[in-house]
Amino acid sequence: MDALVAKRVFEREAVRDIRDNQELLALRCWQVLACEFPVLVVKFAPTPSGRAHTVMVDAHDFGAQALRWNLVKDAPGSPEVPGKPFVCVVGLIDYHSHQSHLNDPFDNYRYLVEDCVRKVRSGYTMAAILQMLERQLLGHEAVAA
Repeated sequence: MDALVAKRVFEREAVRDIRDNQELLALRCWQVLACEFPVLVVKFAPTPSGRAHTVMVDAHDFGAQALRWNLVKDAPGSPEVPGKPFVCVVGLIDYHSHQSHLNDPFDNYRYLVEDCVRKVRSGYTMAAILQMLERQLLGHEAVAA
């Protein structure tokens, strides 16, 4: 993906739709710890056990490819947490690079063509994918308990 296009996608979906969206942040109890192209670091709401997952996404090619993500410690720039769980969520690189889904490209979900115009489906924006990731991480914690 062209670097300028990737930066525009990041500005729209990470900056405007997440970092600057106070309604979403309050509703989800998220904290944005870093938001500078191509990296977004979000601390999710604490789980019932009190643990708050902090995720870092690399959105360098988001739109052309699914999101790359990792769990990190609470500070931006801190190391990744070892032993990241496999999360089967459409829109995450884990899903689209898994052997079972190699013939299931992200484009099939992210875009639709309407009146000869390629549009992003609302369920596959960066914010929507992060919400699905948050739910999956809650599920992993429930199973591990």
